[in-house]
Amino acid sequence: LDATADLYRESLGRVVRQRLGSIPLAALVRSDASWTFRARDFDGAFPGAAMVGTAGRQMAELGVPAIQQARITFDTEERPGKQPRAFCVPVRVPDEVYLVLRPRGGHADYRTFWHELGHALHFASIESTQPFAARWLGDNSVTEGFAMLWEHMTIDARWLRRYPELSRDDSARLVFELAAHELYGVRRYAAKLSYELLLHGNAAPAADEYADRLTRATLFRYTPDDYLADVDPWFYAARYLRAWQLEAALAAALTERFDDDWHRNPRTGAYVLELMSRGQAAAADRLAEEATGAPLSYAPLVTRLERLLG
Repeated sequence: LDATADLYRESLGRVVRQRLGSIPLAALVRSDASWTFRARDFDGAFPGAAMVGTAGRQMAELGVPAIQQARITFDTEERPGKQPRAFCVPVRVPDEVYLVLRPRGGHADYRTFWHELGHALHFASIESTQPFAARWLGDNSVTEGFAMLWEHMTIDARWLRRYPELSRDDSARLVFELAAHELYGVRRYAAKLSYELLLHGNAAPAADEYADRLTRATLFRYTPDDYLADVDPWFYAARYLRAWQLEAALAAALTERFDDDWHRNPRTGAYVLELMSRGQAAAADRLAEEATGAPLSYAPLVTRLERLLG
């Protein structure tokens, strides 16, 4: 939080001026975040009807084998009460995986879908000979890391120019806003984890601490009302933070190994799918060591954010 405080304040200020006009940062409330990071003027570049086809095109370019793709069922049927947000359901790992979605369009929809596609590919790529524990249990930071690796492709300027076919100027503008949103998310989860550690370790009321920590981290004003509702079970916030570290480390290693366009390189696909095939037999820190030669660290993530927001 300390290392990114100035970078976050400056980048958020720029996005707020672009999206909300002259509203001062001190006046922002939690509900303003969704509108601030909405990127609504780019909706036309991300039509809902093209989402699954775009994903199929990219998987083909990455060389994802047909067997992995056949294991994933895309549930796009429109029906009453269907949840609008995409989600992944592994029923029999690796043979039966569902990706449920209700395509609406817009970058946020694509970003969520690519995140869940990362989960789906991970589950569909696990070797069937892996023990039950590696296929179903283990460190969920691993599957979240692969999901974030896929999600982060939609923040990459080269991906934005190749698939939605944004211009160089538009992709640069969108990347800045998306990177600011990512930094908002990282800081929010760091504050959530610090608060949840306090909540579960202290019998005293923590509502004011919740509001203070989340407000200071995000610069959007939180109220004490959600101090119990905005809590992830089993410290899942820590899984997300470890996943961010794993994703950034893997992305940096893939760039070094396969160049900047690794997201469409079939050699990348083979390499990443091999990592996925291990399931969650190894925790995120061990996988990072094996794949990159370095332990989990925020350094690759902070370096990337500084480059995108600098």
